[in-house]
Amino acid sequence: MKPVLTILLFIFPSILFAQRENEFQFFEVKNDTLVLFLDRVGTITTKSKAEFYRKSFMEIESFNYKWFVEDFYMNNQMAFQCMYKNEFMMGPTKEFYANGQFD
Repeated sequence: MKPVLTILLFIFPSILFAQRENEFQFFEVKNDTLVLFLDRVGTITTKSKAEFYRKSFMEIESFNYKWFVEDFYMNNQMAFQCMYKNEFMMGPTKEFYANGQFD
């Protein structure tokens, strides 16, 4: 996880020198969780323009990578849940409406 963050910081150095908070912020790191900000079609965007945010946690088990992914509306309501293993979506997925109803 740390190599990914290091690469992001080198590719997008403007996030280190942003003068206004959240102006260029498109991700956050909270403990062992990466939070990305997404627009309405799922493209990474800045926090101020986001309609969703994605929390992901990576688990490494003997050279197999598992990503647990949860998308939320900006009001903290769950929007989507899934798991990726070695770049492929695995298992069931869950989608939620903005009002919290399960799809």
